[in-house]
Amino acid sequence: MVKEIHGASKEALDYSRQNEGVSVIAIGGNKLSRGLTLEGLSVSYFLRSTRMYDTLMQMGRWFGYRDGYLDFCRLYTTDELRDWFSHVALAEEELKCEFDHMADARLTPVDYGLRVREHPDGMMVTALNKMAYGQSREVTFSGQLVQTAFFKRSKMHQEKNIEVVERWLSGLSEFRSHADGHLRWTASRNQVALFLNDILKPGFIHEKCSRFGPELRTFVQAQEENGGLKEWTVIVPKGSGQPATVGGRQIALTARPDVSSGHNYYSLSKANVQEPKHEMLDLDELELTEDLAQDLLSKLEVREAGMGAKPLILPGSETDAVMSCIGQKISKAVEALAKIRGKRTIGAMRDEMRQLRPSAKGLLLVYPLDTTNIRGLQSVPYVPAFALSFPATDKARRVKYRVTPTWIKDQLTRFNLEDTLDETDW
Repeated sequence: MVKEIHGASKEALDYSRQNEGVSVIAIGGNKLSRGLTLEGLSVSYFLRSTRMYDTLMQMGRWFGYRDGYLDFCRLYTTDELRDWFSHVALAEEELKCEFDHMADARLTPVDYGLRVREHPDGMMVTALNKMAYGQSREVTFSGQLVQTAFFKRSKMHQEKNIEVVERWLSGLSEFRSHADGHLRWTASRNQVALFLNDILKPGFIHEKCSRFGPELRTFVQAQEENGGLKEWTVIVPKGSGQPATVGGRQIALTARPDVSSGHNYYSLSKANVQEPKHEMLDLDELELTEDLAQDLLSKLEVREAGMGAKPLILPGSETDAVMSCIGQKISKAVEALAKIRGKRTIGAMRDEMRQLRPSAKGLLLVYPLDTTNIRGLQSVPYVPAFALSFPATDKARRVKYRVTPTWIKDQLTRFNLEDTLDETDW
């Protein structure tokens, strides 16, 4: 039977009158897509589009639970709708994780800033009248350092975290160790994205590390479109603490004092875990070729859309300083450029490091923190901490989110981090 099922139709699907079951082709619009579940549905041809996340999700009423015969079900739709549903599913999963983080921190939406990933091609989270207080924000990590400095003071949590880190490091095939004692691997963009997916799950990163949200992983994945962050150098720097096994190798742990011993979390001085000199470790390995130099010199300042931008490395003495280092390691070009700019300390060179890091290269520093003198964590082998250094580039694809006013306020004033370390102090 063929039945028209829509608002103006008098036909209805009455299963109760069909003792032997019913085979039917149902054709319709709103009624089918927005609330009617078809018993035994096995094939759908779905062409009805909408640019609203919530409306699109309501339309996804196809097969429900079909234990034992889901492989017989078929959905025929357009490439565009498939991509839209895929995007909404990812946005929903991110939002669910945010709810978990909020519950973990025992907060409510009044206190916790929520955000939903926006679609790059014009889809809307919901109707404008339902988003009266939502604002759009573009997220980029270009030229920035993102690090963890707060940790759960929980033996159980940290032991689980160590398992995640060790499992990931053991899966990286390209290991190398230099005479400087640091452990080094090479990882792909996808490997780093999968790692971020694991550590961004509720319970791993402390809530105070507000920059470690779903947008961090989303930003890394989004760079695939323009070839950015294709390859990552993963480094466990040699520290000054007790020796331990990390990634299957012996290394001295990183010693960092606990400045919040009276709290239920462990935090670091001035919310800082990394040492500026460690951002140079991957640049010590990369040779500056003429082609690479031209690519680096073409980078522009990161500006808002529509605003003019000047080169990150200015023509004249700055450009000459970089070109004079062709055939040497990029780290030499960093020092030469910094000298022209009047910078002498390694901590003052952070801009030059990120400006001269190739757009296709990311740096992930894994710091295994020595727990010898950390209250409540002495029996844990180490506490894993992270710092990600992103190359400065105007070509990095930004990620849009619809955020609440609380989220915006959090980014400006959350957790009182006004005294965060100025890297020129090193």
